[in-house]
Amino acid sequence: MANSEPIHKVRSSAPTEACTTGFVEYRIPGYLINLKNLVELLQESFKGNYKVKLRNDNYSISTPRRLTKNELIRCY
Repeated sequence: MANSEPIHKVRSSAPTEACTTGFVEYRIPGYLINLKNLVELLQESFKGNYKVKLRNDNYSISTPRRLTKNELIRCY
């Protein structure tokens, strides 16, 4: 038998895709986000079809597609 690697590798900084909703979920520390810029970007891109929650100074953001690197940079 060949060496086996773990089947599930989880990266905490990577977005996750929710199976049931089809949304991509991000968890980003609050100090890295400018809320005004974030909401402006999400409204332009998704016209209200997104979710943002703040808990323990961490934003949980759900969007219909992955955000690009440039879009994430705009939120800083």
